[in-house]
Amino acid sequence: MGQARPVVAGVGDQQDVRVAEAVVSRADPPTAPPEHDPSPDWGPSLSCGAVGIALLHLARTLTGLAEWNTAHRWVAVMTRGPVGANPDACLCRGAPAVAFVLRTADRSSCTAAIDSLDRPVTALVRRHLEAAHQRVEQGLMPRLRETPNSGTPEFEPIRDQMPALSGSVIGGDVAGPSAGLPEVL
Repeated sequence: MGQARPVVAGVGDQQDVRVAEAVVSRADPPTAPPEHDPSPDWGPSLSCGAVGIALLHLARTLTGLAEWNTAHRWVAVMTRGPVGANPDACLCRGAPAVAFVLRTADRSSCTAAIDSLDRPVTALVRRHLEAAHQRVEQGLMPRLRETPNSGTPEFEPIRDQMPALSGSVIGGDVAGPSAGLPEVL
């Protein structure tokens, strides 16, 4: 994985690390995962499931506040059920969310799982990219907010279908399945 970049111009990595340490040191996530998922979509959910808890444990591990064993248990939980790359998958749920956390883990033990997610996530990004190209060719404006039966908007900052998803695959091997995706940016 690459070097962390400053979030604010002129602010170095050390300040970023101190902010991250302050945030994760105050968090008190559950350490023991449940034996069974509370709901079918719970595992691959960043906002209300195992993916989010795994990410927090990884942050605690990366800042030296916790051991890898706890994060590893939560990584296993987030992947014990099916991980979808359906049209509703986004950085907050499904294959893109799981791939993001596995890349964050930066462990060789996660490589096979990341590799298995690269193709479906890349295909998802390509489908959204093709839809955006069709929209542009038809002279239509992008959906900027979600409306009933409209699906996720192209440019909604959190669940954004293209830049956020692309970031999760572009972070991988640019010569691999995600080659060509920089056109999103």
